[in-house]
Amino acid sequence: MFVDAAERYKGQYVQFAIVNLLALVQVWLISVGLLQLVFGHRLWMTSGNLAHGIGVVSPILTSYFAPQNATRSEPDGQDLAGWKSTQTPL
Repeated sequence: MFVDAAERYKGQYVQFAIVNLLALVQVWLISVGLLQLVFGHRLWMTSGNLAHGIGVVSPILTSYFAPQNATRSEPDGQDLAGWKSTQTPL
């Protein structure tokens, strides 16, 4: 009984670490990409801060919209994870 719980928590920690590593990569790619491609190597302090700010906010938006898209119901009433929906369609 306790071994199953420990394995479940271990899996949750691994998922937590993977999600946070993906968010770190997302922040870095967006921040550096904006700074180099959009702002064009301007040496303004505000362009670097703006690129970093947009990069930091991007995982917040991703974490809000991604679960909504991943749990949308399919025509057969199951969501993408295979759960059967109990809600009636509008």
